[in-house]
Amino acid sequence: WDSVTGKVNSRVFEDNVMRWSGDHCIDPRSVPGVVFSNRKIGSSNGKRHIMDIAPTVLAAFRIDKPGYMDGAVLDVE
Repeated sequence: WDSVTGKVNSRVFEDNVMRWSGDHCIDPRSVPGVVFSNRKIGSSNGKRHIMDIAPTVLAAFRIDKPGYMDGAVLDVE
């Protein structure tokens, strides 16, 4: 867990002899992505979805979201 938050463990490399070796090793079909942010992320409806990331990035660069794209622009403080 420590290495996920930026800390260095005493052993950098070790054999992985187990199918799941830590909390961060989750079946990618269950968790398609993770976003780390140093800013508070909110939305007008109180819900956030991974599909909101692309529209939010486009809005940050003042690019209109294409009509075929799902998701909404998140509020980033």
